[in-house]
Amino acid sequence: MDIRIEKVQAESTWVVWLNNIPVKFYTEYEADAFAQKLSTRIDALQDVRLTRESLAEAV
Repeated sequence: MDIRIEKVQAESTWVVWLNNIPVKFYTEYEADAFAQKLSTRIDALQDVRLTRESLAEAV
């Protein structure tokens, strides 16, 4: 998943892009915190998927 943050000067907002879906925030702090939490959760889900695949192969 592509996650990026950009400042929109005209609106004085920060936008976190999730693939092509914009999520707007009013501060850089909020945008950064959201992106970090989302990235952490995606990593955790990928770890769970890899663990399940490893267990399935072991059986």
